[in-house]
Amino acid sequence: MNDENHTPLSRLLYSEDSVLSKLFDMLQLDSSNNNLSKL
Repeated sequence: MNDENHTPLSRLLYSEDSVLSKLFDMLQLDSSNNNLSKL
């Protein structure tokens, strides 16, 4: 029973993973820009 619930959940996680990765990339860019501004 749990396996059935895990399947859709895992799918959602995988689909969100791409979005999360993009968000992380944006955050990294922002942080690097902030560092450049400080310099």
